[in-house]
Amino acid sequence: MVREYTELRLLVPCPSPRGLTIGGRSLPLAVEALGQHWVEEPEPSPSLDRQLLAASQAQDAPGPWLCLRVRISHALEERLRAYERQYGRAYELDLIDLASYGLDDQGEPRTSADLAAPPPLRPFTLEVLRDYDPSRCSLPHWARQKLHCNNDLKAYFRQHGLLLISDWALLADSSERRVREAWERCGPGAMAVEQALALHRAYRQRYPEAMAAHRQSSGRRSGWQPDPAFLRAVAAEQPTTTTAEQLWALATAIRRFLTAPTSSRGFADGEEAAVVDPSSLEAAAGEAADDQASAAELRQGIERALERAAGPLVAATLKADQPRWTADPSRLLAWQLYGQGLSQRELAEQCGHQQAWVSKLLKEKQLAMVIATAAAAELQRHPAFAAVGQSVEGAERLVEALRNHLVSPEREGDVAPLRQAICRALPSLLP
Repeated sequence: MVREYTELRLLVPCPSPRGLTIGGRSLPLAVEALGQHWVEEPEPSPSLDRQLLAASQAQDAPGPWLCLRVRISHALEERLRAYERQYGRAYELDLIDLASYGLDDQGEPRTSADLAAPPPLRPFTLEVLRDYDPSRCSLPHWARQKLHCNNDLKAYFRQHGLLLISDWALLADSSERRVREAWERCGPGAMAVEQALALHRAYRQRYPEAMAAHRQSSGRRSGWQPDPAFLRAVAAEQPTTTTAEQLWALATAIRRFLTAPTSSRGFADGEEAAVVDPSSLEAAAGEAADDQASAAELRQGIERALERAAGPLVAATLKADQPRWTADPSRLLAWQLYGQGLSQRELAEQCGHQQAWVSKLLKEKQLAMVIATAAAAELQRHPAFAAVGQSVEGAERLVEALRNHLVSPEREGDVAPLRQAICRALPSLLP
């Protein structure tokens, strides 16, 4: 029986230092379903994918759905390993961390009713199937594209200083305010701020038409490069090579600006803590509200969204680390003390490790960013926050406000919400 439809790829316990590895699990229900719908083909194929999809939709039986989820898991593993090979060393990416964003399917039976839940769906394989259209592309390609667009995974990349977007798309997707701040803070060249803004405005004005022509001629949404005619239209008064170099410098500054606030690299001591205002959650609620009363109501909605996002994500993080607690009790102790509000320096002293060990174990900023991104996605479905989600800048402000709120207590002596969530989740994992 073809393993691409019957052997689910997922994270499994192992005796390695991380306690987890990517492995396979044969699913009897998938084997049975594939036996019923098997077409005599030597390899997995789009036609068999379509046959299983049709059976899933017609019968609403969990077996064919499971075969498709297994098929997706293989495509996701391939892409995740490619990310680690391409970017792992340069950006300090961990394969197990990467896999947690896509290989979270445990093989439980599901039906089409599960696809009707609000996005993002869990496990991620269901999110891939939710709006899959076989007339557009193959299922493995669709799975890889959905993973590439996964907001949680993008937040993880960004925390490590990686933005998987071309320079040309990044320029087109950046607001004037972002460009100004990026150039003032990170601009590597001698170009004045107003000159940089004028260049960016000319670029954005001509970009949509150029991209439309590229899609029409190539049939692709990616791969566009500005040609000399485009560069002359952007800045006719200077050589096209100069314009290309200036645009590249501008994109580089934006990239550095966007990744620096979520990465410890590139900041002087104490500077990172000042990037986000601790009161920005109040500002987010106030910006979306019409008056003080509705702002208070929205604040409660924000808190509930954070709790709903934090619960499963914190539980999954702790569960992934749980297999190592027996061999190294200091890991469990670190989580417990973190939940009680101790600083990382105090944790290191109590656990007998260096502070770097504590930071690597907790991954506080990464976990907070993932939770904040999930909560922001829910909040943007609320009418009051709809306008926020219509701009990249507004969405980023909301995520940063939520992230900051998770790790910063409102009053001195309080325990931050992320620590509270860990404190609530730990008892269910203890023996």
